[in-house]
Amino acid sequence: MADPKWHAHLAASAKAFRLGEEASGNDLLTALIDAIMPLVSGLGPEHLQRLNSLLAETLSAQARQDYLWVADLLEHEILPCLMHARQKQH
Repeated sequence: MADPKWHAHLAASAKAFRLGEEASGNDLLTALIDAIMPLVSGLGPEHLQRLNSLLAETLSAQARQDYLWVADLLEHEILPCLMHARQKQH
């Protein structure tokens, strides 16, 4: 199965933040959040709480301009959370 659209946004956003391209990373992060909405609507309470916590931490890191932490959270925390949630839906 092909990667969903949100997966591409996540990878591109993390890469942009790692390369110091904050504007692009921010735009892609916004696109990611928009793209995961269909997935989020089907999450159970446990996954939804975990994802909300991760997104809040990501936005906090973004506000502190800690872009490497944003990229780490995207790749190592949010991606596995979304992949697990996606598997649960199929």
